[in-house]
Amino acid sequence: MLFRLPLLSGRVALPIVAPRHHLTRPLLTRSFSSTPWVFSPTKAKAASTTTTKTKVKAKPKSTTKTTTKAKVKAKPKAKTTGRKKKVAKKVAKPVFTREQLKVPTRRPAGGYLTFVAEQFAKQPKVSTSEGARERTRNIAAQWRTLTEQEQQAYKDKATEAGKKVKADFETWIENLDPAILREINRRRKARGKQKIRAPSKGPKGPVPAFLQFLGDFKADNPNLAIKELGKEGGVAWRQLPQARKDVYLLAYRNARKALEARA
Repeated sequence: MLFRLPLLSGRVALPIVAPRHHLTRPLLTRSFSSTPWVFSPTKAKAASTTTTKTKVKAKPKSTTKTTTKAKVKAKPKAKTTGRKKKVAKKVAKPVFTREQLKVPTRRPAGGYLTFVAEQFAKQPKVSTSEGARERTRNIAAQWRTLTEQEQQAYKDKATEAGKKVKADFETWIENLDPAILREINRRRKARGKQKIRAPSKGPKGPVPAFLQFLGDFKADNPNLAIKELGKEGGVAWRQLPQARKDVYLLAYRNARKALEARA
């Protein structure tokens, strides 16, 4: 027969084996004081935890990230006063006709070109460029057959015609509208041509003494280039005796006084 003793936790039941015919039921009595004290492992574990160091609690993570960049605030819109901005009206550009923009010639033709123009006028018109070149070659051959007197006659005609061409151009430029002249010069500049200068309205000033001397120096040295003329003319002016300089200076003063008197 197997009996279990009511022991506390941690005790083991012991079997009691005896012959069945000698076995008697024992009277089991047990006081609380005679029972040895057995420490519970759970209590010992709890006691041991009291001696351990307390763990440092981790700080709660902040909900907002500090690494995020602050949003750039949009600039406040300027308050409108309610007034509408005035839109500048486009000024229409003036329109000029081809006849208005036509520039009269100011270079008189020489004797040879005068002869060529006369021969072209006498003969019927040609319709092809090759025919015009062929006629020009024939006229050039005729020019070479003329005597010096015959050629001089055409040169004289060219000189007289040149005077009229120059006078017509001066009349045209003096009466020209400044707006038309600006448009002509704009187009000439785009083509790489020199601008046309309008003549000054006021009276021209007197020629300085040095420029008067330089004009005489150029007449005495016609073969000098413009750069050499200015350089050598300056040296000659500095070496000129004062008595001769006074002649040019006096002419300049007299011309200036005459101009002031007319004004």
